[in-house]
Amino acid sequence: AAEVLKYADEASVKGSRSGLYKHYPRLYEGAAATTGYPYLEAEVRYAIDKEYAVSPADILARRTRLAYLNSTAAKLTLPRVVEIMGDHLGWDKSRRLAEYQKAELVLNADFAGPAPDKSRASMRTACTADVKYAFDKIDTKRRGYLTREGIEAAATELGFPLSGQPLVKAMTEMD
Repeated sequence: AAEVLKYADEASVKGSRSGLYKHYPRLYEGAAATTGYPYLEAEVRYAIDKEYAVSPADILARRTRLAYLNSTAAKLTLPRVVEIMGDHLGWDKSRRLAEYQKAELVLNADFAGPAPDKSRASMRTACTADVKYAFDKIDTKRRGYLTREGIEAAATELGFPLSGQPLVKAMTEMD
């Protein structure tokens, strides 16, 4: 850790260089406060020099692993990673843009790609997060339960509408 801190930009250290990470600039300030992933800007420079990192996607996926842990934070951090790498490696404006675009493709394809097609899925294979999202959207009065109409609306929201006997069967299974 002390080796990484040597790569901190002196002008941007807040407070002392006591070794407390809170004094060092983070890749994305929101990431530390909201997600618990307080990666330092110094880690990017260190990864370039000591770990042979050569692309922003490499930094976000393999060096910090932020893309695996929080793809949204990785996308929000991408411009700053490109800026640090560009400054450190002497990239011109066109190279920075190209690196940004390549990294964005990797993040979109491997870490936050298109939503799966659920048109042929059954209710049982729906993702728990999808169900909670739909439930919260339908349960606007925050009662903690859904009526028959609410379940029908939730199933439609999830992409596989239920009605008639299949709806009755689903309600029986949920009860």
